[in-house]
Amino acid sequence: MMSTLRRARLLLAANVGAATLFSVISVSAAAAPSAATDWFVGKAGIVAGQTSPVVVNPNDIRVRNDGAVGLGYAYRAAGQASSQLPGTFTYEEHGYLYFRNPSDPTTLAGSSFSSGVFRLVPFRRAGSIDIADIAPETYTSGVQTVFTRLAPQVERIVGGSQGRAGPLTYGYFTFTNPNGTFTGYATPDFVNFAIQITFDAPV
Repeated sequence: MMSTLRRARLLLAANVGAATLFSVISVSAAAAPSAATDWFVGKAGIVAGQTSPVVVNPNDIRVRNDGAVGLGYAYRAAGQASSQLPGTFTYEEHGYLYFRNPSDPTTLAGSSFSSGVFRLVPFRRAGSIDIADIAPETYTSGVQTVFTRLAPQVERIVGGSQGRAGPLTYGYFTFTNPNGTFTGYATPDFVNFAIQITFDAPV
């Protein structure tokens, strides 16, 4: 009798333990974000009276170790996201432009990237999703010329014509999140851009 009762208690304890473990796993799985991949195609706003989408704040100053003076900048854009989680988005970037002489734009001596955030508002879901660059120190950007073909979405944005055989000059930039590092493409003035990003999209 005692042996049977003991076996019953052991079985009950095992079942309770298994149920508890299953519950924890289920909650963890439900809370885990799912990933989505979208093309973000945007256009930067240009303030009246300017020719560049980069807005400089002369009151936000940072001095580099080599003496170059950094002026804070902001870059803002908006557009459409398409593919797995379509919607509208805004993008905001902040950083510094460094000059040997801040009063002379021709003395530009580099830049640094501080933050970049896409805010996606999906069409089929309430609320918004913020997709932030988590590694500003690895950010790169520039302008280059190639003779090879690019993805059709990219060529349309950066100005390549169908059947192009000559060189194509475009801007590029990187974006890093927990899902990896992605390369974006832009017109040389960075007014128009396209980038494909995989990001966490909590259900």
